[in-house]
Amino acid sequence: METHRKIGEARALFVAAICNGDAVAAGVAYTEDARLFAPSTELIEGRSSIERFWRTGIGVGVSSAELEPLALKHACGLAYEVGRYALHLEAEGDGEPVDRGTYLVVHERQPDGRWRRAAEMFHADAAPCAQRDRRTP
Repeated sequence: METHRKIGEARALFVAAICNGDAVAAGVAYTEDARLFAPSTELIEGRSSIERFWRTGIGVGVSSAELEPLALKHACGLAYEVGRYALHLEAEGDGEPVDRGTYLVVHERQPDGRWRRAAEMFHADAAPCAQRDRRTP
């Protein structure tokens, strides 16, 4: 349970970084050689590139993130987490997320005992109108 707690703390720091508009702190959540697979982008490799990704997101208005872990398994210094996410934009005054979907994060325990994101992939749910279209005969 100690591992779950430490990964939960790392997750909370990442979410706080996004909510505070701090791309540097968001980048620190990743290992130096981390990989990020984000929708509609090429593979993003390395902490500095991932930091630029989040800086761009914050720059276009990402103001908060929610991460809801659904499963977390760990062994031998690695852990994987599967969950649901929601991203919000400042311009959206109604509080509804502008992007929601599922994520997979591979965490790696660092020599100092901290857990950092070594690989991450997230996938947006289908747009509401696309979901409606599929239900219509």
